[in-house]
Amino acid sequence: MSAAAGRCRDDGAARYRRPPFRDARVGDGSAPLGQEPALTPAQFDAAWAVGASEADAAIDDGAVLLIAGEMGIGNTTPAACLTMLLAGIDPDIAVGRGAGADDAVLATKRAVVAAASARAAAEADRRRAIAGIAGYEIAAMAGFYAAGAARGATLLLDGYVATAAALIAQALAPGSARAMIAAHRSAEPGHGAALAALGLTPILDWEMRLGEGSGALVALPLLDAAAALLNDVVRLDSIGADRAD
Repeated sequence: MSAAAGRCRDDGAARYRRPPFRDARVGDGSAPLGQEPALTPAQFDAAWAVGASEADAAIDDGAVLLIAGEMGIGNTTPAACLTMLLAGIDPDIAVGRGAGADDAVLATKRAVVAAASARAAAEADRRRAIAGIAGYEIAAMAGFYAAGAARGATLLLDGYVATAAALIAQALAPGSARAMIAAHRSAEPGHGAALAALGLTPILDWEMRLGEGSGALVALPLLDAAAALLNDVVRLDSIGADRAD
């Protein structure tokens, strides 16, 4: 997980004083999910705890809205696996071109995702199944979302990978989705299915291919504007204006 952002309780004043970077490495890389489980349950739990601690720290610093972002190449593959497993869709919908896969790579990607997802679906233990097709950054974001929801924060979701983490949070910490707002729907075909499984309608539908939390940041001013309309605009009856008959 690369970033956490927050709106604070004192009208947006800069109270979020966390260091810009914390090395919380759990491992040097996940195992190849096409051949074996990507993470063990212990690795998954360690990454989850990193994300949860970041959410707790942000909320302790006064943040009431949280955004998680990730950096990486290839992580739409585990996102597709997780969406297949947790949203019940097939690989033709779950798997997109990611960072620009050509037709041959896309076909290979679909085969890998289908096989890994089938292996996960056959695993009786839910947490072990999810760990086997996740990645460290996705597990960390899932913990971040679950902890943030449990503390009453609003969670603004970014793109496909972040939403796959949100599916995990909802699966392992039921009710987490009630705290979520979907910032946008990306160009990845599985992203819309993941959002639908969470019961979320995206604010923006611009087919962005971004990551790093940037799509959520694009939508953030719209939430600020909506909050201002609800809380700060003067009502007609408050200024003595009569409604016309």
